[in-house]
Amino acid sequence: MPVVDSAGTPIAVEEIGPADGRPVLVVHGFGSNRAANWLDAGWAEPLTEAGFRAILVDLRGHGESGKPVGAEHYRQECFIADLIAVLDALGLERVGYLGYSFGARLGWELALAHPERIDRLVLGGFSLASPMASFDVEAARAFIASGAEIAEPGTAALMRMAALVPGAELERLVDVVEGVRDAESAPVAAGTAPAAPLEIVVGERDEIATGAAALAAELGAEFVELKARSHTSAITARGFKEAAVGWLAR
Repeated sequence: MPVVDSAGTPIAVEEIGPADGRPVLVVHGFGSNRAANWLDAGWAEPLTEAGFRAILVDLRGHGESGKPVGAEHYRQECFIADLIAVLDALGLERVGYLGYSFGARLGWELALAHPERIDRLVLGGFSLASPMASFDVEAARAFIASGAEIAEPGTAALMRMAALVPGAELERLVDVVEGVRDAESAPVAAGTAPAAPLEIVVGERDEIATGAAALAAELGAEFVELKARSHTSAITARGFKEAAVGWLAR
């Protein structure tokens, strides 16, 4: 598996599909990794069958990528720089983008910062306001240290999800939230939307990804709601895979 050096931090990358296929950068959500978010959820087959060259990345602090200590290593611009470093290392000037949850928010920001690099966007589990904005860092650290109960619902939900992922380092994930929290606190707005054609996909029962339907309507973006799916179950939905592959293939 290739590893890309991004200013001293190793970023793990895995490619699936034909080497000459249409390239798509595939980015997981907070606390997850490329295997848990995509491969274990059955995305390899639809992406490969559609002829995509899918570039799956482990974000810093996650999976097999580097996990430097300290929130200063996890500012939003660090994550954006990592994704650009991956594209540069692979010689890819322009790609499609498939992201989920935190990976979706990074896709939005990447397309704003580097519009020339992004062809089309699929943002799954995407919300106007990030759950990281209200994350209680102190409570999360107390939970890790002693198992203390977390009162803030969003923080508790994120930590529960992260704790289920094999190999997750919860201390570094709290660094991630502390590092990106200021940038994530500002809700996305239609007035600063990416220029790339955009599809937003959310589960009908997703309590984290809120406001997506209204945003899509305001932007004139494609919107797909997955019936009876939550934030955690949407990723495995056949409807999500069909919508994403169809959109990226246009």
